[in-house]
Amino acid sequence: MFPLEVITPFIAVSLFVELLIYYFAEGSPSDLRMQIFGGLLMLMTLFFNPAYVISGLAHVARSADMTVFEASMFGSWRDVAVARTLSLLIYMTPYAIMQAVVTYLVSSLCLLGPYVIMGVVLSIYLYSGIALSLSLIRSRTATILTSALALFMAPISVAILFLNYGTFHAKLSGVVAVMTYVLNPSLTYWYAITTNSVTVSPSLGLMACAFVMVAMYVVFLKWFDRVEIKV
Repeated sequence: MFPLEVITPFIAVSLFVELLIYYFAEGSPSDLRMQIFGGLLMLMTLFFNPAYVISGLAHVARSADMTVFEASMFGSWRDVAVARTLSLLIYMTPYAIMQAVVTYLVSSLCLLGPYVIMGVVLSIYLYSGIALSLSLIRSRTATILTSALALFMAPISVAILFLNYGTFHAKLSGVVAVMTYVLNPSLTYWYAITTNSVTVSPSLGLMACAFVMVAMYVVFLKWFDRVEIKV
């Protein structure tokens, strides 16, 4: 379902760039390592992760005729929804493992805990869930365009928010802080460590991210058949 000519170059390029960053971080002073790691998280969360999710969604979002064919083949709308969900999750898993390993290598140089790795993995599957939910839009083109806009803007908005708050040396707390963990957990954790600008604990933020992630998959599985039957 997912052609190797799409998967292989993307993973190869992202892995090369990230390992190159690791190489420079390994020989850098400790204070510079944290800044290099922040740059890696920026690159990973603002570009690589959303782009890879969209590449998977492009092969999961189907036209109406193909959806009818899948339903006749599987026997029910619910089975089609489950098959699409599993297909996207399988597609994302090798990439998530790769990003977790690279994040572990670089974060170990900065003596960071497991929260940042958990944040990277959760965000990948959260973005996949958001993309699946947006695939309930009947138009394949509209699904891909809307998903691209949402998945790129969500992490970018968090980065912009922290830059603005950092200018005024303000701190994030309450619902706003939790939302930054949901939209970009790994980058939020990095800012919390380096600037002390987030008052919400990482465990609470990651729990909120995990809850929203599960909710996205539930929404897709619950409403897929209803949307298709109405149409």
